[in-house]
Amino acid sequence: EDHSHLSAAECRYAELTGKLAREYDRRIRRYPHYADYAELLRFDAEQFVNALRYSHLLNRHASYLNLAEHDLYLPHNMHMMSFAMLDLMCTHDFPVHEVGKLRQAAWHGQCMGRIGNLLSTWRREIAGRDVTSGVFARAVSSGELSPADIFAEEPGCLERALRSGKHEFYFVRRWQHHRDNMQAALRQIQGVRLDGLLQGHDCFFQMHLASQGSI
Repeated sequence: EDHSHLSAAECRYAELTGKLAREYDRRIRRYPHYADYAELLRFDAEQFVNALRYSHLLNRHASYLNLAEHDLYLPHNMHMMSFAMLDLMCTHDFPVHEVGKLRQAAWHGQCMGRIGNLLSTWRREIAGRDVTSGVFARAVSSGELSPADIFAEEPGCLERALRSGKHEFYFVRRWQHHRDNMQAALRQIQGVRLDGLLQGHDCFFQMHLASQGSI
């Protein structure tokens, strides 16, 4: 791509990103079932890029914040759908008729991962005025804060206002909703045992809760 509009530092960043992407592609093409799931993997990669585009849009126009689009777009930045496809590329004899069920389970897992991530990082994001966290989206959607408040309030005052809105409690309940749905989807899959997948997500969430305010 044309990098003429980028700074020297941005050019180095872009060149390294391209190098890593080519190496990533070279390696996964050797997976035994790459051809079977390459189309799905490309689709998931495009969803990840769209999540980045949406984040960039929000940070330039905070008035666009809303909870529905946060929940729809930003879970893709966790990459968990694409990870599931990489696993399938290396899995023998997975029944093709159960791929949809597995993707449904992975989607709920991805939402769980996003919630854990936002719970552990939203305080840090106040200082940088990164408004992509669901905590900001819910506060704006509920009318507790205006987009202007996010940029006008002193960080300490903004954190207290967000904490008083019980937004974290809301997302913990959403995490449980996605966990219940993921568990139900996994129970429908007969071709392989996936008990450890749910346990892994539980541990991942506990890690994020233990890291609140520290990362």
